[in-house]
Amino acid sequence: MPNERDQDDKASRLCDDEASAPLSGRIFPTCHSRVSYCAFSDEGAIRKAIEKDPELFYFSSAIPENYIPFCLDNGPIHMPHLVRFCHEFASRLHHKNLQTRKLVFYSYEDNHMINSVFLFTSYMVLVEGYSVRDAWAPFESIPGLPSLLFHDATNTRHQTFRLTIPDVLNGLVKAFDLAWYTLGGFDVDVYDALYEKETHDMCLVTPRFVAFATPKDQPDEYSFARRPKDHVDIFRALQVTDVVRLSEGWRYDEAVFPDNGFGYHVLEFEDCTCPSPKVVQEFLDVVDRAGSGVVAVHCLAGIGRTGTLIACHMIKNDGFTAAEAIGFLRVMRPGSVIAQQQHFLEKIEKATWRGNLPEWHVEAPKPLVANTVLTSGRSHSVLEDRCMENLTVSDSKGVECMPSANSMARDVEKGQAQRSRHSMFSLVEHDECAVG
Repeated sequence: MPNERDQDDKASRLCDDEASAPLSGRIFPTCHSRVSYCAFSDEGAIRKAIEKDPELFYFSSAIPENYIPFCLDNGPIHMPHLVRFCHEFASRLHHKNLQTRKLVFYSYEDNHMINSVFLFTSYMVLVEGYSVRDAWAPFESIPGLPSLLFHDATNTRHQTFRLTIPDVLNGLVKAFDLAWYTLGGFDVDVYDALYEKETHDMCLVTPRFVAFATPKDQPDEYSFARRPKDHVDIFRALQVTDVVRLSEGWRYDEAVFPDNGFGYHVLEFEDCTCPSPKVVQEFLDVVDRAGSGVVAVHCLAGIGRTGTLIACHMIKNDGFTAAEAIGFLRVMRPGSVIAQQQHFLEKIEKATWRGNLPEWHVEAPKPLVANTVLTSGRSHSVLEDRCMENLTVSDSKGVECMPSANSMARDVEKGQAQRSRHSMFSLVEHDECAVG
């Protein structure tokens, strides 16, 4: 039988002197002394590794592979699946049959790798209590991984906004420190009952805001009818006091909300664009006047314009950076904040405030440098384009970025974790998982 030192050697080996060595099969240490990380190119490589080191316990999660994207977005994994992953991971780490064994959490070398690492580090931060810096630091040495970024919900391949795993982790930590949510207190069943249903599509993204897709009196090619009357009882249960419409209003009977006692506010601006400072001010004024009430906000899909204005409030009032706000909102409502709206929030982050009116210094254009090549026509830039490549602009059927057909059948896992950030033992005390 190999002793523990042998296991330590195998579970923590690094090829520091072979930086160009293939990534597949290399085992990297993590912040946790019992758990290492490994990426594989295919199932054959996994089988070989298990046969070579049978004393190591290899395990993974199918959750990243089940993520259904909007356009080219690639995560982060949303909150119900994050809760489920923490349950899965705790069941391995604390299983009675694995207490003396070293564990290797693995993923494939593909576009799911970023979400596998995101889930792993989220567990270490939210459950085991590691700092974001300590949880992420070991992964900075893994070739190619630090350069992996989360893509927004557009079809453009040219990305100018860098949303990283630490950005999202920092957003989660800030929300948990504000006591917005805990892992044990997050009700997956409630989330599932609200998100992408036939009659409604909404998420309680923070204790102050519901983000939802536009109601519509008639079905169209994208979804069933989602009549405002079907929202009324849900909003009351969520303690909504005010409804804000950002998109065109012809899709439904607007009188339904005020007739049922909700404040109703129209702050319309064009699809795929950023709000003016005046719209930001008016939105924040609405939220202030709502007091302790919850504000429900919608545009078309309830992700772009909606997420942008909610993020403005998070940045101004709750101390989020632009990247932290975007990352957290995408965990709570996938696809939130798109294209140039990401850069707009960076401006909001740097803004000075006159009440609720954002103000920022406008930099003078930089002079052209030597050897600059001028071309005719407009250059391609997400800061200039009103909408990204293949985004559907507002029209009778438009949405900010239509999800794939399968997105209407997203599988939100049910079940509820039982404990919060620093203790997950209750997650596994009834676990019957058989491990060897």
